[in-house]
Amino acid sequence: MLNILSFKEHHELPEDLQEAAGSAENTKMADAYERGTILHIHDNSAAYKNPDPAYQEGITRLRAQHKKDLAALSSPAKRKDIQQKSQQSAEGYLNSLQANHGVNRKDITHVHHTNKGIDDIIGREVDRKQNPHDLMVQFSRQNGKKVKGVHGSSLKATTGTASNTPIASFDRDSGIGTNIAGVWKKHLRNAGLDGKQISTADSFKPQRKKMQTQKKIIDSYRAGQAEVATHHANTFNAARLNAQKEHLRGILKLKPDVGFDLTKGDGSSVPIEQSPHALAINKAKSFSTEVRKNVVHFFDHNGNHVGMVEHRGVKGPMAALQANGKLGTLKPPRAAKKG
Repeated sequence: MLNILSFKEHHELPEDLQEAAGSAENTKMADAYERGTILHIHDNSAAYKNPDPAYQEGITRLRAQHKKDLAALSSPAKRKDIQQKSQQSAEGYLNSLQANHGVNRKDITHVHHTNKGIDDIIGREVDRKQNPHDLMVQFSRQNGKKVKGVHGSSLKATTGTASNTPIASFDRDSGIGTNIAGVWKKHLRNAGLDGKQISTADSFKPQRKKMQTQKKIIDSYRAGQAEVATHHANTFNAARLNAQKEHLRGILKLKPDVGFDLTKGDGSSVPIEQSPHALAINKAKSFSTEVRKNVVHFFDHNGNHVGMVEHRGVKGPMAALQANGKLGTLKPPRAAKKG
């Protein structure tokens, strides 16, 4: 999924203590971008000639919804931007299929919107978090040979979050023995919430907003973020190198069951196994961490920034607590200025 817009500016509280006022527009733009990319691939590949009525009916519905997506955007400039990014992403992925995977556009038979999962396409259940394919193509030939193959793409109009993981799932899948849920539980109690997160139900929204302005809740939330980040870093640092690598691959979505490209709105499309972050993690001889407030930054043995995890409530303080993984800059930290 993509992360296009920044939050609208608020003056009452710091930005991350507010709900994303622009989240509805984000969703509209994400939908328009994904569907537009899929339609361009369909229209510019042999899938356009697919004789299956059920497949073509699905494309017709997708095309109608895409028109609604575009019409729902708040300005002509945003519509133009999304259409351009969709076209560039589609062509970038089609070119990568040919160059990196031996799949010609004339051999593509289907294009699917798989933002809800790929199970139905591949015929088995896989972990959705590790298979972030927003689209999948089916093809009949690869490297000149007849096959029944599939491949996919994770679409990013701009560089955004790699993973959004609820705290319980994060601990279960971390592979390094974290207990961030336990740390958060303590701070939830300190906030007077009896160890339970604030409800994210729409019907509770007025009460949630009022509670999230309370100093006790904000202070406990800030303290919780700092302690959780420190706990995460310390646990990671104590783990073995192979476990550290698997942890980073997991939070950065670098170990799929079915191959995919990381495709961006600028037209770049890179196979996940060839991505700079995957290569850096594979080659790392050791890792180090740095905690900056609620964010854990990970560096390889050369000091290159591999990734980061932000610990926060996606619905504001103490609501929908998550660990959000993001790709790093792959650059070494700036040297401190000498006084």
